[in-house]
Amino acid sequence: MLEDADATSCLFRSTMVSRIDVIRWLVLPVLAVLLVADAYAAPVIASSPASLHQLESEVTAPAGTGESIEAEAADASRDALSSSHLLGAFTIVWAAAMLVLLLRRRCWGLSPKTGPDWPLRPEALLFGWIVFLLGGAASAILAARLEQASWGPLQSQAVTMLVAYGVQFAIIGVLVSRLVQARRRARTAGEPAPRVEGTLPAIRLAVLGCLVVFPIILSTGMAVGWVQAQLTSVEPEAVGHATLKALQEGAGDRWGLLIMLLVTLGAPVVEEFAYRGLVQQGFRRLGGNPAGAIVLTSALFVFMHIPVIPGASIASAVVTLLGLSCFLGWLFERTGRLAAPIVAHALFNLLNLLLSQFIA
Repeated sequence: MLEDADATSCLFRSTMVSRIDVIRWLVLPVLAVLLVADAYAAPVIASSPASLHQLESEVTAPAGTGESIEAEAADASRDALSSSHLLGAFTIVWAAAMLVLLLRRRCWGLSPKTGPDWPLRPEALLFGWIVFLLGGAASAILAARLEQASWGPLQSQAVTMLVAYGVQFAIIGVLVSRLVQARRRARTAGEPAPRVEGTLPAIRLAVLGCLVVFPIILSTGMAVGWVQAQLTSVEPEAVGHATLKALQEGAGDRWGLLIMLLVTLGAPVVEEFAYRGLVQQGFRRLGGNPAGAIVLTSALFVFMHIPVIPGASIASAVVTLLGLSCFLGWLFERTGRLAAPIVAHALFNLLNLLLSQFIA
């Protein structure tokens, strides 16, 4: 009996060592190469004619004399300023009330008995995320081949998003089938499964959480932007995302409406499966605790969004995205349902779309 126990312990240690070696010598170097490539590719993407970064500078001047143009611009600036100040004051008051509620209720803890049921090996989960990145690169190449000279910037962006999401949804289908098989094997082997919330309670918690957390996140971002303006004299842009700026400039365009639909419904599914599902659970399966996995995933989430953030808004956008990602990670660990962060992410994107139109 003692020999069997020793053999089991030795096998367990060798299995853990092999997993660590796989992560150390194979997964992490490939991940590092992809991250560096993404950082260096950002300027190249920004120079593309169909890029949303270039759309930031493609503003068509209205017809009329120079004086009338300046007067209209001044009036629009005053209107935007007053609406932004009113919205900001309301958000800060709301955030203060919600912060008091959080401090009094202390409802942010995570139960060790509840969580996601993703029994895939950590290297498989992290490799799945790398496949997502490669699928995104392949979809960009495919979309570039489909592009026509007669297409406008928003049409090019919409087609690129459709191709990218088509490729990534196909990858999700393959990975979900692997996940279902892994769950069946785990149940057959008698492995304990975490308790998962029902879908409707998870969605309800996501909606209520948004009402509490979103004003705190937005107020924190505004506070960081104000500090930046005081220290550097660089005012953050009112719209801190290239896609939102492009949609402002193409308001009413049918391709712009399609992009809004994809941003609200497609992006949350793809990004939450990739980051909360694959990356966060990959870190968890490596032995990390929920809080550490949430923070690491959130840092990676922010890093991958930096190429589409205007330089003047980098500080406030990073803080906002970091807070959002931590909240989404907490929702997934709290409910065990991917539906919860997907719904919250969709509501956040929808809120930003509405705000970008309100302060335009």
